Amino acid sequence: MEARAAEQVRKSRAYPRRLRAEVCAFLRELVNEIPPQERDEMGVPSYLHRNPAMRWLYWRRLDVALRLAGSDLGTVLDFGCGPGMLLPLLAARANRVLAVDDHLEVARRLADRFACPNVSLAPSESVAAMPPASADLILALDVLEHVPDLPATVAQLCRILVPGGRLLVSGSTENLLYRCGRRLAGFSGCYHRRSVYTVLEAIRPHLQISRSVTLPRACPLFILAACTKHPAACAQETSPSPGKPA
Repeated sequence: MEARAAEQVRKSRAYPRRLRAEVCAFLRELVNEIPPQERDEMGVPSYLHRNPAMRWLYWRRLDVALRLAGSDLGTVLDFGCGPGMLLPLLAARANRVLAVDDHLEVARRLADRFACPNVSLAPSESVAAMPPASADLILALDVLEHVPDLPATVAQLCRILVPGGRLLVSGSTENLLYRCGRRLAGFSGCYHRRSVYTVLEAIRPHLQISRSVTLPRACPLFILAACTKHPAACAQETSPSPGKPA
């Protein structure tokens, strides 16, 4: 990515139109190479969907996530990065980006295509080895509804956050309108263990939800939330349990 384009990407408050077109072309090249279940779990068909409302909703989620993230991000963990849709933009805004997922081939090829030298990729289980307070920002977009052990995953992500760090989450409401929309859009698989409401309830004991955005505004299909780790939470994590020596 040339210097001028990289600066535009860094400052943009939304997914740049030109970059979006290039990423769509990249996904179309690969879409038939990805196993169908893996492709659907990563949401790839939604970004390319023939229905403009479906495409708008999924790209709009990324726009909102970028605004919530801001710039000058320090160290970022993209937890459940999927096909890597945000990697070119995170790479332009952060010192270092670690992207983790169970399926990394598409994200790896995207990072190579769009020249993201400060992006590293690793399997999901590598998160357990990350030191405490090692990430300034964690993105968990449309992933926490999939994990088998939600409380353990949330605790792990909170451990990794620096004091004052933020966790950005996105998830579906799983309401009747959402389920009908999925069916009308041609998605028949059931990949979600829970709704975003359950995810946010699991986060509240650990982090303060400082801002949330509903998409679309008038009819909640997705909710994005920015959650902040305050020093009081850090003190609770490091304080000894009752009856145990310090």
